[in-house]
Amino acid sequence: MACLFLQTIHLSRFLQTPEPAGACQSPRGESMQWRSWLTIGAASLVAAMMQQIMSQSGVVLLGVVSDAAQAALYAAASRLAVFVTFFLSAIAAIAAPMVVRAHEANDRHAMQRVATICARFALAGAIPVAGALILGGGFVLKMFGPGFANAFPALAILACAGVVSASTGICAILLIMTERSFLVSRIMTYTVVCQVALTLALGNLYGAVGAALASAVAVLISNGTMAWKVHLDLGVNPARVWALVECRPPQESSLP
Repeated sequence: MACLFLQTIHLSRFLQTPEPAGACQSPRGESMQWRSWLTIGAASLVAAMMQQIMSQSGVVLLGVVSDAAQAALYAAASRLAVFVTFFLSAIAAIAAPMVVRAHEANDRHAMQRVATICARFALAGAIPVAGALILGGGFVLKMFGPGFANAFPALAILACAGVVSASTGICAILLIMTERSFLVSRIMTYTVVCQVALTLALGNLYGAVGAALASAVAVLISNGTMAWKVHLDLGVNPARVWALVECRPPQESSLP
């Protein structure tokens, strides 16, 4: 978490317009810059914490509303499903400075190009991995021990959710690197509340499968909302994979 906080502060420094050569910055201006960096870093840290809660809450809550066996099945499924979005996580770190440069230049076409290329690579990595897990997941789960093959339905659901997450591309990075990190933290916080409520309800009824369904719904809520806000505020479609076309001007949003 601390490393992510420092990394976000470092990336957010790209958001500042460089001073002309020979210009001296006042102590007040430097203080305002650091305050801006810390604000972006804090909001991004909250979003990362909510992401970690989303990934771990299913195991914890299943131990409360169901039993240890169902919690173990979900833990095994979720550990395998994380590989579906591995390419997306790697690409997001590379794309962040590119998004910042496009934002500073007010170049929506360049931003759309970055988003489209990232979505292509994320999907190109996610679909084969998800397919392999769905086709051979039962065999892989048996390596965890006897009885873990029963986690296959939960694994299939989580793998499909990972493909959905990859299809929306770097929507979180687009919002954070265009000074909308507080919006991301709010969306993630609301999503965690929804996921916890759904896990308590569905986990009690369906065990690991219920927790996987709750996680899939949370992915749809968070990524769908962020992708919609990117399209509305920035005029960029983060899920556009097949074509690079001219971006429309961003619209005024009626939401805060």
